Amino acid sequence: MSLAEMREKSIILPEHPPTIAFLPQAIKIWRSKSTKDVSLAMFVCFCTGVVLWVIYGFMLGALPVILANVVTLCIAATILVFKLRYG
Repeated sequence: MSLAEMREKSIILPEHPPTIAFLPQAIKIWRSKSTKDVSLAMFVCFCTGVVLWVIYGFMLGALPVILANVVTLCIAATILVFKLRYG
C-alpha cells in the first residue's frame, strides 16, 4: 500500500495539526483585542496560499485536502479580519 493510499484511508490526517495551529492565536486576539504583533502581509500571503490549496484540492477531487484547508482558511481569515478590525 502506497503512502497516498494510506492517507486516503486514514481518519487522522497529517494536515490536522497545521489546520488548528492558528487557533490559539485567534483566541488570544479575540480575548485581548490586540493584533499589534501580527503581520498583515504574512496573513494576506498565507490566506492566498491556502485558497490556492483549496482550489488544488477541488482540482484533484481530494476531500481531505479541501476540508483541511477550508478549516485552516476559516481560522486564518478570522485572524486577518481581527487584524483589519483591531489594527
